[in-house]
Amino acid sequence: MSEKAVRLYADRNLLHAKRDAGGRRLFDETQLHRAKLIALLRGLDISLEDVGFILDAVDPVGEFDRVWGSHRADEETASATSEYVRVRLNGACELPT
Repeated sequence: MSEKAVRLYADRNLLHAKRDAGGRRLFDETQLHRAKLIALLRGLDISLEDVGFILDAVDPVGEFDRVWGSHRADEETASATSEYVRVRLNGACELPT
C-alpha cells in the first residue's frame, strides 16, 4: 500500500493513527490489520464510503454481503471471492477450501 493511499485512508477516517514528535503517523496492529482489509475491499472496487460502512458495521460480513450484492458481475467468481473476503472479515487467516 502506498504512502499516498495510507494518507488518504487516514484523512477519510478509515485508519486512525497517533503521531510521533516529528508528526509521522504511527499505526498499531489493529490499524495495520484494518489497512489490509481496506486494500482487500478496494481490490474488489468497493468505494471508500462502502469500505467504511463495512469495517465499522456491527456485522461487517452482513454489510459486505449487502454491498457486494450490488457489485457482483460473474456469479461463480463472485461467490469464491465473496467467501474469501467473508472469512478474512471474520478474522480467519486460512483460505477457505
